[in-house]
Amino acid sequence: MSGAYGCEDDFLQCDGCLLGDGVFHIQADRFLRNMVRAVVGTLFDVGRHKKSIEDFKQIIQAKNRCVAGQSAPAEGLYLVGIEYSEDIFIENI
Repeated sequence: MSGAYGCEDDFLQCDGCLLGDGVFHIQADRFLRNMVRAVVGTLFDVGRHKKSIEDFKQIIQAKNRCVAGQSAPAEGLYLVGIEYSEDIFIENI
């Protein structure tokens, strides 16, 4: 499986390359339960030529889980980091 992908929505950014085992970089301002697994599973469909990159972009923009591919198994998916903007924290007065 090989190919590049890229997608940007108002809350989700995906970029990277599907090469062999697959490395995915997903950044969002919020995450839903199993969201990353659904995104990665759909990206595997793109890599297998079951869906096009344009299909993937439309799926993300539709914000409808029912049109996405199967969820990827949780094995091998892990959280690398969490970043918060400075203005998210409330100062004690």
